[in-house]
Amino acid sequence: MLLGWGLHGALPDPEEPLPALDDPLEGLYLSLIRHDRTRRPNDALWAREELLRLAGLPY
Repeated sequence: MLLGWGLHGALPDPEEPLPALDDPLEGLYLSLIRHDRTRRPNDALWAREELLRLAGLPY
């Protein structure tokens, strides 16, 4: 949730679609908040490594 807040400037409204962003973190965020919990990443180490990898990208 905090990642989404940082990307969108607000907590998501479950009734409203999220605006599209041109941010490399958006894909990670969307994978973490999928409605179908079985399709969400279930490995905290993977999520951490992905976050660190994306944080190292140039802007």
